[in-house]
Amino acid sequence: MDSERIITRLRAEGYELARKHDGADLVIVNTCGFLDSAKQESLGAIGEAMAENGKVIVTGCMVRSRADRGRLSRRLSITGPQQYESVLDACIARCRAA
Repeated sequence: MDSERIITRLRAEGYELARKHDGADLVIVNTCGFLDSAKQESLGAIGEAMAENGKVIVTGCMVRSRADRGRLSRRLSITGPQQYESVLDACIARCRAA
């Protein structure tokens, strides 16, 4: 649900989605932290995005805990669940700075 809302808002603002991380202006990773397997999948997606692009916005429920926030501190922006406006603000700030 969060991903769809983020995509809808970004498209409404005129942003285009890229199929690949490399070459994209930035990468948004929407995480889940309820299950250990979902957390590992989220960490893998973040690591892949960092390796291929380096400009990563992390959002979602995994970033609620301080331990997870600490592991993610080198990202462009970190927002919690249902913070669509914060994701959009981070995208706009990053694209203007580029």
